[in-house]
Amino acid sequence: MSWKLKTLKDHLDARRTRSAPASLRAMTGEPARGPAGEILRPTEVEEPENPLRPCPCGRRQQADMMADVSMVPPATRESWGLVPDADFICDGCLNGIHLRGFATREEILEVLGAPTPLLQFLRAVRQRESIGAGT
Repeated sequence: MSWKLKTLKDHLDARRTRSAPASLRAMTGEPARGPAGEILRPTEVEEPENPLRPCPCGRRQQADMMADVSMVPPATRESWGLVPDADFICDGCLNGIHLRGFATREEILEVLGAPTPLLQFLRAVRQRESIGAGT
């Protein structure tokens, strides 16, 4: 079974920016700006096919590391400690949901559309690990 979390790069590759949310259109057409509105210079490692984009947390990340959370209800995003209207978040924010105890990895993946067999597998692995640890 193959499943991949949808990213900003997937949207860029599909060239669906006209029908995408306004926040995505802004991310694909405007230069990245800092907190004071200044235009941030691209780094030397920026790749044209995988551009750096700002996350609501302030971090700049390549598009293939920006997870699509547009299908997650705003109330859930807020309960996870995210900006409620953020359509894309960096991998650090995505991992932070679990690491800060807002949700388990399986719960996050379920909301993001992971298939049931993958979720069952992950739950079985977690259960095996907890049994092996004596808990």
